Amino acid sequence: MKNITIIILAIIVFLLLAGLVIGGIFYWRQNSEQCPTCSECPICSECPPCAECPEAEECTSEPIVLFTPSGLFTENEKEELQTKLINPFLDYNEDSGYPVLTMDIQKYDDEGWQYTVNAIMETGVTASFLFGEEGKDLDYYFPGCMGPCEFSDEFKEKYPEIVAQDEAANGL
Repeated sequence: MKNITIIILAIIVFLLLAGLVIGGIFYWRQNSEQCPTCSECPICSECPPCAECPEAEECTSEPIVLFTPSGLFTENEKEELQTKLINPFLDYNEDSGYPVLTMDIQKYDDEGWQYTVNAIMETGVTASFLFGEEGKDLDYYFPGCMGPCEFSDEFKEKYPEIVAQDEAANGL
């Protein structure tokens, strides 16, 4: 009886050890086959799996635009913000050499304004401003330039309203 107990215990210990060894090998192989990360990419923070970092020109990351809290924004409101704020803001900053990574648009709680806008650019520069006077229709985003703004030809063509506002503000 004593020999059978020892044999059964030896088999159980052997199976446990074999299971641990096989599990360890499986875990090691899983972790060693992971794709390298591309934290060194100049623009992207994440690259396609199992690929080397793409060149900056090949890497196209779209800015992330958040509406917070999302349930408070109607589709019409989002569309108007896209047309009058988001697109001009993104295009102007892209042309100025400050491509936007994230843009967060929040309902403004205090009187006087409709929205608070916070943006983070790829360079690390941040921007925060209030947008949309309370009780009025939304105007187009207007960059806070010191003097006349420098707009690209493409921007001038896309947003003549903003260019006209800049010219009027600067007596041009």
